[in-house]
Amino acid sequence: MATRTGWRKAPRGWKIEGQRLDTILVRAGFDIIGGTPLFRLARHAMAGKIFERLGAAGILVRPFANRPEWLRFGLSHQDEDLERLTAALGKD
Repeated sequence: MATRTGWRKAPRGWKIEGQRLDTILVRAGFDIIGGTPLFRLARHAMAGKIFERLGAAGILVRPFANRPEWLRFGLSHQDEDLERLTAALGKD
């Protein structure tokens, strides 16, 4: 369980993870349209299809019913998570 101190410190340590996630998403054809130190909001014309593909791979992202081209991706400190995301996004 994270302590209050841990939560205050976490966003500073997540800048690199955010940049890594941005790079993965842009390479997969997403436009980064927003975010925080904890997540990224990205746009892709095929977001619905990508959402289904990621779900089948066990990767949870948040879709938006009123913006079907948007997906929200949480940041992770785990290299394995980013590798799984990269692999799932690379599938046709």
